[in-house]
Amino acid sequence: MPLEKSAGAVIFTLHKPKYPDGRGQHPRREYLLLRYEAGHWDFPKGHLEKEESPEEAAKREIYEETGLRTITLLPGFKEHIKYWLWPYNFGPRRHATKQTQRHRILKIVTFFAARARSRGVKLSWEHTGYAWLPFKDALNLVTYKNAKDVLQKAEQFLSKKSP
Repeated sequence: MPLEKSAGAVIFTLHKPKYPDGRGQHPRREYLLLRYEAGHWDFPKGHLEKEESPEEAAKREIYEETGLRTITLLPGFKEHIKYWLWPYNFGPRRHATKQTQRHRILKIVTFFAARARSRGVKLSWEHTGYAWLPFKDALNLVTYKNAKDVLQKAEQFLSKKSP
């Protein structure tokens, strides 16, 4: 069974919105979501290269996909998701047979929580948009259930660290 390993991050920043009169509001945590070419919203992630650790791959992918350099991976948060995918040249199969099932790839993605010091995103060619959103809005926008689960776990982890 082919296996593909990837790494990524639930990226957040503390944003200090302003009232219309210019007064600052309390800082709030906002999460970065990327819109992928296929139309779904998710976190930055990608394949581990050569002898990269998941942490190294996550930092590289964040930079390649968002242009963000000033990020910090928070110790204590590491979540894994698993799912099956089809090779790009094989295409999806609605009714998998024993013969076609062997072409599927098991993908395991390791996610970290990462704090961004900047909100200045520069998208890669892989993405068509991005949004910084408070937790509830991010949870509504993220497409896949496994990504929603990771976001919820990250929010719980961050809430315990800084209420």
